[in-house]
Amino acid sequence: MLKSRGFFTYSHENVIMVAPPLIITEEQIDEELAKLDEVLTIVDGKYVL
Repeated sequence: MLKSRGFFTYSHENVIMVAPPLIITEEQIDEELAKLDEVLTIVDGKYVL
């Protein structure tokens, strides 16, 4: 789901690694974290323990 939103990250087992570019604006960070929050909310709703 992250990839389909243009958010590229690395994952391994239960870890999501986020490595933004060294030069990034605050607005870009906010936009990307909103994507991450959206996807994590969806996943959390589907996999409630």
